[in-house]
Amino acid sequence: MSAFTDMIEKDNETVFLNLEEFAERRTLKYQGTEYADVPVVLTGMRENRRGQTMRDGRRIRTADYASGLFETRTVLHMLASDLGNIQPEKGTLFSIRESEIYYRDYYVFESKIEKGMLRLDLEGIDE
Repeated sequence: MSAFTDMIEKDNETVFLNLEEFAERRTLKYQGTEYADVPVVLTGMRENRRGQTMRDGRRIRTADYASGLFETRTVLHMLASDLGNIQPEKGTLFSIRESEIYYRDYYVFESKIEKGMLRLDLEGIDE
């Protein structure tokens, strides 16, 4: 590896995943395996009403019989090594612990590994 790549990977841990500034520890579940106290950065949390889609920059209402449910999206950043260098596949279930007993379930929409960092675009349903 080059010295530059080594610097980037070190910065991922010491700067971007700094627990005192950006990151927080979360317990994750993927394919039946629990990964405890992993430093992660969750960004882009947002909710959209189900039954609405975007077309040409406009929100269009579509038929949906699941009233009161919202689609949630978030992006999770973490070290790929903290997940055993596994790259989750699109459509698979990925869970993030929200409290002592509750996990929020998401589905992997997109997954990338670059310079030792794993980026997951996640989608879920919330009440």
